[in-house]
Amino acid sequence: MKYIWELIAKAKGKGLQPTDLTFLPTKDFSPYLELNFEDLNDDTVPTVAEVNPYYRFLTVFKDYFDPDYHGDVTIRHELFNLICHYLAELDTYMGMTKREYELLFVIHDIEQGLYGHRIRDGFSLFDWLEKKVVAENLLRLYTLGEGIYLFDDTVRKLYKKATIYGNLTDKDVLMVHLLVEESDVHTRRIQCLKNIFLACQYDVDIYWIHLFGIMGIDGAMKQGEMVMY
Repeated sequence: MKYIWELIAKAKGKGLQPTDLTFLPTKDFSPYLELNFEDLNDDTVPTVAEVNPYYRFLTVFKDYFDPDYHGDVTIRHELFNLICHYLAELDTYMGMTKREYELLFVIHDIEQGLYGHRIRDGFSLFDWLEKKVVAENLLRLYTLGEGIYLFDDTVRKLYKKATIYGNLTDKDVLMVHLLVEESDVHTRRIQCLKNIFLACQYDVDIYWIHLFGIMGIDGAMKQGEMVMY
């Protein structure tokens, strides 16, 4: 991460709010970086970040830090934090496309319960980046109308090892093999996606680590690693 807007974006992806972050002026800074971390390869999201205010915002802060004035440190740090948050927000919006704005509106509408309380509650179990995946495919649903395909696409993007099967004897049943440990959270997440993308007549059967045996597929026919269907 090099810029303050990147830290804000990554924090949202981790489920944090911008208000959870604090920006402080750094004493020892690199002229080549805006954010100053001890480990440049650290992938975590710190809640306190030191900022080089002169990297891009010299015109804003050039008279802010008088080296001969050492008073009101707490107030100046609070003001610095507020200004940095404002600048980071401007940065974020300047880099947004029309599609990004549409996604924000969709996410806001779901979180406000406009799609129903069940979808709202299930949607809260996704992190920020996952919410954008769901919102993107919800917008595509309005134009394509391919609910089954978009349900499949969304599940595969959220669960990289997932596989979805159709039932030959009952066309209204989908079998989802998540390849994760069984949990109530994952069940509710899949139910939320079902409510968003699938028509009412569809049922979804979830399989976790083990899957039913498939004739001709050696990997699916191991004793002790199959479930009955």
